[in-house]
Amino acid sequence: MKGLQSLVMIYVTTRLDLKMLADFYKHVLSLPMNFFYSRKTGDIITRFGENSKVRAILSGSSISTVLNVIMVVVYLSMMFAYSSQLSAVVLAFLPFFIGMTFVFSPIIKRISNDLFISASDQSSLMIESIRGIETIKANSVEWDVRTKWEDTYVKNVNLSAKMQKTQMFAGILSQMITTASSITLLWFGAHEVIDGNMSMGEFMGFNAIVGSVMGPIMGLISLYDQFQNVSTSMDRLNDVLEMEPEEQPPAKNEKPKIFMQMSKGDIS
Repeated sequence: MKGLQSLVMIYVTTRLDLKMLADFYKHVLSLPMNFFYSRKTGDIITRFGENSKVRAILSGSSISTVLNVIMVVVYLSMMFAYSSQLSAVVLAFLPFFIGMTFVFSPIIKRISNDLFISASDQSSLMIESIRGIETIKANSVEWDVRTKWEDTYVKNVNLSAKMQKTQMFAGILSQMITTASSITLLWFGAHEVIDGNMSMGEFMGFNAIVGSVMGPIMGLISLYDQFQNVSTSMDRLNDVLEMEPEEQPPAKNEKPKIFMQMSKGDIS
């Protein structure tokens, strides 16, 4: 199964990469000069990387989502066949995971936007300084340019650290909820065994199924984060794609005007 999934992923990824990046580059080249005058070089280059982010999420999520849904349906059916009460205990903790996702996702999205702007400024400064090195040397402003770039780099590093701390804190909360759910399940399961409603082997089998179902469930919950990331990346790409090109490209079957005029005239 994993081998087949990997082959499908390679095929889909290759096709999407070729199509998305080629079309985006084609559109950028067709834009008027006002676009390039009003944008920093680093900002334009950084937006090319958004194509890979969208492709990675779309190609990876589409296949994994289908598999996760199938696994969740199968494992939940098995859980309820063992014990509906213990299954309800497990499902009772899902709102906590969902709520945590809704709380942290906007925060991470905001930091991600700030990181994108900071990375664009940093890349633009480096590219423009190297491109204009002759002017920088002639005016002896190397120290000023380096200081300005270092300020943007420090800002980018601080934002990256902020992102890592936020994700770490979210991970700690998720682990705490997981531990609480395990303890609660163990307490209810022990009472079920003591009361004779389940055997020890059945409870161990139920625990094994719970461990298998939580991965796909968390994968489905994380779709919200992935959709947020796709939305952010698409906004950055649409900022460029929605701009009108300098002139509409000719259709594939449309002949250039010069050949049409030559075919109508007589060649002596």
